[in-house]
Amino acid sequence: MRNTREAFNWIVDILEKENIPFIISGGLAARYYGSKRNLADIDIEVLKSHIPLIASKVNQYIIFGPERYIDNNWDLELLTLKYKGQEIDIADKDSKLFNKHSNKWESSNSNNGKYIQGVILGRKVQIESIEELMSYKMKLMRKCDIKDLNQLERIYKLRNVS
Repeated sequence: MRNTREAFNWIVDILEKENIPFIISGGLAARYYGSKRNLADIDIEVLKSHIPLIASKVNQYIIFGPERYIDNNWDLELLTLKYKGQEIDIADKDSKLFNKHSNKWESSNSNNGKYIQGVILGRKVQIESIEELMSYKMKLMRKCDIKDLNQLERIYKLRNVS
């Protein structure tokens, strides 16, 4: 059984102790904004130069990387951990994604300074802005992205109407 809260607090403690700036993105950010989809993993974005330091602190929990990860959707530097049954992806914030609409690889333009401060699982952290989150999910259009977008678009519209 996975313990998302414990895993989240564990990795945030390490990042804060090492003074590594980070941004929460992906499904956990979507859940912060109101998506009800089940969480697959915890996505955290950092500078590529910080990934080796993080890896040295979490060596026994590494299940992938740190190395280049390329699939049909992403091209990025990635470190994947498993702690208390919960997967944690720590990725280079300057990655590439495959835009399903243009059929081209492009910079994810991740977080171009667009984030908010919020509380997730009891921790005050920086979270990818809802606009940035929706933007990359609209480009990827995986099943999980479509589920998130269906919920986030309603929430976003309600926010901007009031």
